[in-house]
Amino acid sequence: TNAESESVSENSVKSKEGSSDGSASTGYKVTIESPIGVDLYVDERYVGVTPMSFEKEPGSHQIAIRKPGYVTRIYTIEVNDDKEDISFSFSDLKLMDGMQ
Repeated sequence: TNAESESVSENSVKSKEGSSDGSASTGYKVTIESPIGVDLYVDERYVGVTPMSFEKEPGSHQIAIRKPGYVTRIYTIEVNDDKEDISFSFSDLKLMDGMQ
């Protein structure tokens, strides 16, 4: 398949503190801010279209960002158990060969 993969930790990409609205059971969220308008999968489960937030669960998680006609990017993120919201921003997707 056309996919690129890399590992990142929350400290190696943009992260920020925030307060929770209490809607998730842990009370804290992970937000994928960019690229905007791509399909987001967390641990092979469809979450929605970015920007998108999901419940913060400590540990290693696979993040896949997909868009028709573009190369899928797969990241492994490490999420700690700090009591704060975090966010990640990833590179824009590349067009597949032959796509314009």
